[in-house]
Amino acid sequence: MTIDRETANRIAVLRPLLIFGVVFLHVPGQVDQASLLGHGWFDYLSGFFQLGLFRGTVPTLTLIAGFLLYRAGLDLVPGKLYRKKARTIGIPFLVFNVALALMAAAIQARFDLVFMRDLVGVAPRDWINALFGVKAVPFNYPLYFLRDLMVLIALAPLLGWFLRRRPLVGVLLVALVFGCGFDGWLIRRDSSAVMFAIGGWLALADRDLLAADRLAVPAAVLLVLLCAALPALRIDDNTFLVYTAPFLIWPAVALLRGTALWPLALRMSKYSFFVFVAHAPLQELLYWGYVHLRRTVPIPYEAFWFLGPVLTIGILVAVYHGAMRVAPRAFNAVIGARAGKARPGEAHADDAGAKALSRAG
Repeated sequence: MTIDRETANRIAVLRPLLIFGVVFLHVPGQVDQASLLGHGWFDYLSGFFQLGLFRGTVPTLTLIAGFLLYRAGLDLVPGKLYRKKARTIGIPFLVFNVALALMAAAIQARFDLVFMRDLVGVAPRDWINALFGVKAVPFNYPLYFLRDLMVLIALAPLLGWFLRRRPLVGVLLVALVFGCGFDGWLIRRDSSAVMFAIGGWLALADRDLLAADRLAVPAAVLLVLLCAALPALRIDDNTFLVYTAPFLIWPAVALLRGTALWPLALRMSKYSFFVFVAHAPLQELLYWGYVHLRRTVPIPYEAFWFLGPVLTIGILVAVYHGAMRVAPRAFNAVIGARAGKARPGEAHADDAGAKALSRAG
């Protein structure tokens, strides 16, 4: 089945909005529980975005991942699916997590400088987790999304068997096994499996996803209210938001059509995956610089909270362009052969959502 142009554009618009939201979600130094927030204006503002709105990014990306994979019918050709995903997801994970962890460990051993995580002298299980995220987040922590996505892709043919024959049974089975945590450590974020299955069900049912646009205004209002409730009521458990946000974000983004943000997002879509896999290490470096500078210049954290992610995105976009000029083939390989694929109005159903992601937050 193909993806119509309007749905393709919607996904292309959502991709950078969600990924850039992940960057803001991971800005260092921010409180990660509503009950720990203060009572100033910044606490409520940052809580609205980091504990609320941006927590809906990964579930939405995962739902899109399932939709794209099953819409392309890749579950029916496992050999092609696994070869493709080894290139588009496996290689970036090896480069931006495994290679990065090894480099950080070498720097720590040589200069006694810890970057992101202490890796010298740790137990073997900690090394395994840092490299592959088996039972804990990987070294480049947002890439747990890619780690979970690889597991879901491995299970995609089996899940597809259910979704094509007994879709309701398939979704309920996934919700039972993963949503209730019976899978153990197989999936880091249990909601990811549920959203992946729902995305696949929507793809195979051939639903008109744009029909929900008529609910764009109430969806946006409800999304704002839910996100505002978390910091206002000091709600630490955001499970209700995780499972509802994708179905509110999808129609709500239709309100951006006709604004300057819509074509801008389409143009920025091609940078999304690289920004996702590379943002956490860069933000850590920028935070180091901020902490050091703050010793002599009284820069408020509120300034870094906003400027840090903006600088991160700007720097990575510039790196993307530089790498494409200097070593286009090598750079294209390490980002999963995605360079030039995200042009406005084009659908790439075989990307399986990995451009988004990923993977984090």
